[in-house]
Amino acid sequence: MTPEQWSLVASFIAMMLIASSYFWKKKSGFLLFQSMGMVFLMISYCLEGLYFPMIGLTVGLARSLIFFAYEKKDKEAPIFWPYLFTGLSVAAYLIINVGITKTQAWYDILYLIGLVFYAFVFRIRNIETLRYVITIPTALSILYNVVSGAAIFAVISYCFELCANILS
Repeated sequence: MTPEQWSLVASFIAMMLIASSYFWKKKSGFLLFQSMGMVFLMISYCLEGLYFPMIGLTVGLARSLIFFAYEKKDKEAPIFWPYLFTGLSVAAYLIINVGITKTQAWYDILYLIGLVFYAFVFRIRNIETLRYVITIPTALSILYNVVSGAAIFAVISYCFELCANILS
């Protein structure tokens, strides 16, 4: 199989995991399945040669796992975490897109803005409020995936996530 075909398989698995995350009533279950979905999206992006979103999702995975740990302890994550994840996302953009690949596409900024939104949104403890506010970065992620040529299931995954957020 070609890397593009493997990317499709990985993005399909990601889509299924992310879709199933919305059937959990507790935020800890939601974050766990979101995290597993992110791993497969990272694999898909890597196979497509989309390195900035791959690294951005690595930061996102760390964010989810840290917020998951706080949720398991029934505590609110300190405010410094979103700022740290924002800094890491900006650094990833600068290192990958400006420094290494020298591909400063306008749509990468959309993804960067989405990552910053996610960093602050995931700190919200109320699952209903989180699902409402998360529509903004999810919409930006859809737009990024469409214009960057990401695997179709990555696009569908984010579309499903947006629909689930709106319906929930």
